[in-house]
Amino acid sequence: MNFPTKEQVDLVRQNYPKGTRIEVTHIDDPYSKLTTGSRGTVTIIDDTGSLFCDFDNGERIGLLYGIDGYRKVPTTNFSGDE
Repeated sequence: MNFPTKEQVDLVRQNYPKGTRIEVTHIDDPYSKLTTGSRGTVTIIDDTGSLFCDFDNGERIGLLYGIDGYRKVPTTNFSGDE
């Protein structure tokens, strides 16, 4: 595994701040119950760019930079005025 540069980690931190909702798009971890489509909330990003999350299924696990796939879950702002 090649570690990301400081600039790459900073970019991950900017794009996925604490509280961001994410969805797993790829994970190859035989010890995890996460699957494609699992959702969670970012709690911290470490110096290797791994996203540590609290997942909706109760798991707390880090997604590895450059290995696991994830994306932001779009948020909707519904005011009820429409």
